[in-house]
Amino acid sequence: MTDPFTIWAREGKKVSDTQERRVVDHGNWAKKGVPHKGWIDLYVTDHEDQTFTCEMCKTALVRYVHTMEHPDYPEQLQVGCVCAENMSDDYVGPKRREDEVRNAAKRRKALADHRREVADLVKAKRELKRQIAAMGSMFRRIREAAVWVDAGQQMLAGPGLDEYARGFVKHMIEHFEHHPCYEPTERQTAYFVKLCKRLGVVLKEEGAG
Repeated sequence: MTDPFTIWAREGKKVSDTQERRVVDHGNWAKKGVPHKGWIDLYVTDHEDQTFTCEMCKTALVRYVHTMEHPDYPEQLQVGCVCAENMSDDYVGPKRREDEVRNAAKRRKALADHRREVADLVKAKRELKRQIAAMGSMFRRIREAAVWVDAGQQMLAGPGLDEYARGFVKHMIEHFEHHPCYEPTERQTAYFVKLCKRLGVVLKEEGAG
């Protein structure tokens, strides 16, 4: 149920003493020695969640807390907006100050969200770049595999290979045909290139100059 103070304040109606006594009958409102009027709203604090219990009415859970001070009361009280309005007898200022803090919180959240989105975008771009590089490397290995298979088939088609060399070339061809992205070791590469040179087979991509 909405506090009648809230309804009256939003409608611009003045709260009478009778209405105040009828509504404010709990917490520090009902405690003797605690002033009902004449309080000064010093500042508003954002507690970031609606879990703070108003120290005046002792019932309302609020997020935006008004720090109130009174010249005839020794302690400051942390209260919600409705109590702050009634304690200060100002039904415009407390809400305005709270809105300023609320809007500042929204701006901070928007900025944090923007920074997070930018960070996510940068991360996504880096990942995309990595994937593109990986795909480029994969396509490069596939092209190289085709070159090796072609050169190997040329060597197998002609004379000049001993049994070991022929078995090695067949082994490499099978590797590349079943695993196009296979990367030969330095030793395998050196031996394969040596065989190509000995037999006059050129390791060159199709269409390359």
